[in-house]
Amino acid sequence: MLPPITFLPCSNPNLNGRDRKPDNGAGEVLSAQAEIIDETHRFYQDLFTEDHNIADNSREQAVLEDVSLIYRRLGPSQSGLLETAPDMEEIERTVDIMSSKKSPGLDRVTAGVVRELWLKIKNDCRDMILDFRADGRLTVKTKKGLVENAVSVVHINGAVTKEIRLGRGVRQGCPIVPMLFTLSTQPLMQLLKNALVSRLIQGLKAGNGRHVLEALFADDTGLLLQAEEENWRRATEVIHKFEQMSGARLNIPKSIVVPVGFTEPPDWLRTAGCKLAVEGQIWTYLGFLIGVNLTEEQILQWMLDKITKTLNQWTNKIL
Repeated sequence: MLPPITFLPCSNPNLNGRDRKPDNGAGEVLSAQAEIIDETHRFYQDLFTEDHNIADNSREQAVLEDVSLIYRRLGPSQSGLLETAPDMEEIERTVDIMSSKKSPGLDRVTAGVVRELWLKIKNDCRDMILDFRADGRLTVKTKKGLVENAVSVVHINGAVTKEIRLGRGVRQGCPIVPMLFTLSTQPLMQLLKNALVSRLIQGLKAGNGRHVLEALFADDTGLLLQAEEENWRRATEVIHKFEQMSGARLNIPKSIVVPVGFTEPPDWLRTAGCKLAVEGQIWTYLGFLIGVNLTEEQILQWMLDKITKTLNQWTNKIL
């Protein structure tokens, strides 16, 4: 593996007007350090590949030998300066003096980007360098830091929102969500409609011989079924088939079953795994109140309670 190398502070008047002076006693090794850096440039520039041992091929071994010759020319006190593991300040100085287009790591993230995002990824850069010193293996770590720590803000009429962490998926209010939802759930809807047409399952009777099977709006899906155990079993089989095809999963704990026309739900429905609405409970679906045998008094009381709660919150705020 490469001899342990630390990058020492050097004089560079071109760094945004900041003149970096060499530490006392370190100036005599700067020329040797410059040679080492020059040699290792060739070592780094073609290593944009997967993790591998740096001594695996002859070309890289030749670079190691050249660096070793430079290293052996130093005296004991000089080489001692190079044997110390670099600290965060030294690593930052090294990134500062690199060309903005140069990539200091395997992930092709340039030094210019690294400098701009330094506070977010400095720990990843440090870990990458220390791993290299420890066992001669180069790992891609800065991309992980860029993704995990990425944040954004939204400008609204000149005001800036709080930071929003970026990641996979979409956020509520995103304008593309309805289209994404339609694309992802259309196969399920087609399976259910095919099952309805073939009379494999029965939807809710709506009069005039019609059956309504589903209610779809934005990212909400409601399934309307005749309350029969066999009908329920077949409907869940269709959903399970979609899960196997798509890799998606029905969020059972968040799903609610609302029996209509029952004073007590049947036993087979209690084992479905979903939340089960019982008499006296009120749920909301797309802004509508739903429940078992709801009365006008229950609905009115629910609305009054919600209004009272909102008004109480207002009184606790300075308007």
